[in-house]
Amino acid sequence: MHLNLKDTSKTDFRLTVLISGLIGAVLFILVFGINKLDFTYVDWLTLPGNIDLPQHYLGWVHYRNSPWHFPLGLVDGIIYPRKISVIYTDSIPLFAFIFKLLSPILPESFQYFGLFGIICYILQGNFAGALLYRFSNDKKFSIICSAFFSGSLLMLWRMFYHTSLAAHWIILASIYLWLYADKNMSYPKRLICWCALSITAMTTAVYLVPMVWGIMICCFIGCFLRKHWKDELKIIITSASLTILVAWAFGIFYGNYPSSGGGLGTFSFNLNGFINSQGCSSFLPELDCTIDECEALCYLGLGMIIVIISDIIMYIIGRHSGNPPFFKLIPREKLIPIIVFFAGFFMVSMGNTIKLGFNVFTIPLPENVIDILSIFRANGRFIWPVYYLIILISLLSFHRHISAESKKTFIILALLVLQLFDFAPVVYWKVKSLYTTEKIKYESSLTDTAWQEISDKYSHIVFCPNVYNLNYNSVGYEFQIYAIDNNMTLNCVYLPRDISDMINTETRESFGNNDDAVYIFISSLPESDYDLHYYILDDFIVAVPDKLESAEEVDFTNLDLTQTRWFTENCILEY
Repeated sequence: MHLNLKDTSKTDFRLTVLISGLIGAVLFILVFGINKLDFTYVDWLTLPGNIDLPQHYLGWVHYRNSPWHFPLGLVDGIIYPRKISVIYTDSIPLFAFIFKLLSPILPESFQYFGLFGIICYILQGNFAGALLYRFSNDKKFSIICSAFFSGSLLMLWRMFYHTSLAAHWIILASIYLWLYADKNMSYPKRLICWCALSITAMTTAVYLVPMVWGIMICCFIGCFLRKHWKDELKIIITSASLTILVAWAFGIFYGNYPSSGGGLGTFSFNLNGFINSQGCSSFLPELDCTIDECEALCYLGLGMIIVIISDIIMYIIGRHSGNPPFFKLIPREKLIPIIVFFAGFFMVSMGNTIKLGFNVFTIPLPENVIDILSIFRANGRFIWPVYYLIILISLLSFHRHISAESKKTFIILALLVLQLFDFAPVVYWKVKSLYTTEKIKYESSLTDTAWQEISDKYSHIVFCPNVYNLNYNSVGYEFQIYAIDNNMTLNCVYLPRDISDMINTETRESFGNNDDAVYIFISSLPESDYDLHYYILDDFIVAVPDKLESAEEVDFTNLDLTQTRWFTENCILEY
């Protein structure tokens, strides 16, 4: 493989990109089902047992129902009386903003997560096909191998789990701009593309921004080595500035909310990650690893592992036969940035820990450095660009080493089938949990008639006195849906960043003083009854300022919180 562009047919290139995208679309529908593309079908987004997907969807609903503010991404009613940016609900801010603009003409029940999913799969295939064809000039090979990318375990794992983080096409597009466009595209076009890509990353998932910027820096290094770096520096400064401006306009800096969170080191890359299936393989066993390493999941798949082993064997044979080593085919201005790419993303993905199986070596760092790094606490995700570049280089090297066209096609197709079959456990899990021919109907467990009386009398839901990890359970989302259906506000919902200290302090200070609030108790009861009226509704202890006609009041001194659903469903974690 030589990283200089070969003469390619525009027609063949476009056909490769088109068919590769269609393969991505087919894979999406086969795994997740076509009914996810029904904009009005929303009940599948609130299935019990799923933590993050309801957060994304309900965040969008709250944003849609909120009046317009500036910054443009502010959401009302989920940490009342405060506002917070839709960025912090992981609701794909770009889509949320576009469809909020269109809200007056949209149906009452509306979701865009299925649309986002199939777009990600199509674009993943598009950019994979483009990259492969640009450096192989082989249409058939590029189309087949694009499925290694659109059938990626990483996308399969993320889609409809951390939905916005399935936009891996942004990583491939950045690699495409770096490896191809820096020498084959004019400065104005490169500027527009990098700015658009960086802004799209920011308004999709913030974790993707440093990945795009890291690849952009590698592109700059290559241009610097060619002594054509001034335009690239302008691109970096312009795209970063515009991206930060857009982030500000969406409210990422609004409010005094913590930007960092716990988990740095816990969610980091393990050195056995590329061959550790973590239970996602039909063939290879799960290797030792610490807990929560699904954030750094980067198992290459058995088919790709065989491709890499074959590349190594063929490299050794070729070296002894007098053929030039593989790395000598890569120009110096590309080789050095590639080394920086691998070294940089590897170090960031490991953070302040070095892991090999159960063995963990922690590097001591100053507290302020830890706080900065904790902004991207799930740092193991930064192995993703490395993962995709390994697949790209391995496939292109495989293409170079096997000259017989029919043999090459047969072998790579067989390895692709093996790769996809290897991921069968994850595919089965995804299909079982999300693929349904019949539409699922959401049914709330809040069936007591008193809930209707409460919504008629009160406007605010206050969880108290300790809201830590409130919504790590479907119970919390049921109240959120109840609030949406009845135009009520909540003092807290599940968010990616823990703001419980702030919420708890404010709730304790104002407890019992709001005549327009219903109080729902989570981890303990107040020291006295505060002249509130207490009820047990659907196994929840609630308190209201005025008596309810549709429920029987209970004596405050006889309440036992350990018998409520908050405890029986294990959704409370004390701190």
